[in-house]
Amino acid sequence: MKAAVDIQCLPLGAVAKEEIYALVDQAIKVIEKAGHDYTVSAFSTTIEGDLEEIWATALEAHLAVQKAAGSNVISYLKLATGPELGTTAEKLARQVKAKEDE
Repeated sequence: MKAAVDIQCLPLGAVAKEEIYALVDQAIKVIEKAGHDYTVSAFSTTIEGDLEEIWATALEAHLAVQKAAGSNVISYLKLATGPELGTTAEKLARQVKAKEDE
């Protein structure tokens, strides 16, 4: 099933901005390695693909941050599923085409 999961991993106890970035980078490395389409934004990362696969990747990303932090981590997730779910690439292509047609 087509799906998108938006994940934000928040390591508890990390106070320095550089430390937080380094811990969150552990999640992004897991996502990159999994090979899914993904988009990193200022507050979260969106992973697109098969539901079972991206759900497992989100869990692995959460656990990677927890392991690296050595403490508690809270991950916020948003999940969208459906047979007609469009991808970010498709949405961007429509936007580009609309601008070209203007």
